[in-house]
Amino acid sequence: MISINKASCGYNGKIILPDISFSFQKGEAVCVLGANGVGKTTLFRTLLGLLPLLAGDIVIEGKSLKALSHRQLAKLVAYVPQAKNLSYQHPVEDVVLMGRAQYIKTFDVPSEKDYNIVKEVMTSLNISHMLGFPYSNLSGGEQQLVLIARAMVQGASYILLDEPASNLDLANQSLLMQTINNLKEHKVGVLMISHIPTHAFACCEKTLIVYHDGTSEYGDTKDIITTDRLKKAYGTNVEIIEGRSASGEIVHTYSLL
Repeated sequence: MISINKASCGYNGKIILPDISFSFQKGEAVCVLGANGVGKTTLFRTLLGLLPLLAGDIVIEGKSLKALSHRQLAKLVAYVPQAKNLSYQHPVEDVVLMGRAQYIKTFDVPSEKDYNIVKEVMTSLNISHMLGFPYSNLSGGEQQLVLIARAMVQGASYILLDEPASNLDLANQSLLMQTINNLKEHKVGVLMISHIPTHAFACCEKTLIVYHDGTSEYGDTKDIITTDRLKKAYGTNVEIIEGRSASGEIVHTYSLL
């Protein structure tokens, strides 16, 4: 479990996101919603040990974040940045292999086990056909899946996804949601930043909404994402619409008024 207890996050001693508390377990996904600048990325950077925790505590699998070395933390928490047409010229499998770095000693080379793990993860994500392709030649959606594979080969219990659907077309957004649900089935915990409420309904049991004044609300996605809360979070008129799919499942969309 990752447990965030009255944590205050920020940088240069300045608190951006104060007194935040929530928790989630392996096999669960949480969506973080909120306008630009409210501290979502600052929260991620704190969880990754890139920024010091300014108050409170963060406990990961029973250990305080403050007591974990960078190598120990990397074995527990992986990070997937936004795919922004990164210019890696390496073959896809080499980009994925980067996720094994903390298991490879200085001056050693990757083992057969490392390469087998890369192939297994790529197969599980249905991207094994990309083997040998230059990463820079892939589409944004394909690059995003490769970055998720890189995170998975770390063997981490939790993955942080920073706006993973940005710049993805509808087909790749759907594939991404399926991938997140697949991660949950493999008992991986997912924390995802998004600006699209329907993504939370598609794959996240819980949602954290962060407001401009630094306050936040956390709970079951179906209960926490409401028209009033989204208006408060984004400062615009937005309505959540509930309906049913052709198969009878409850579905949600939103409309800007």
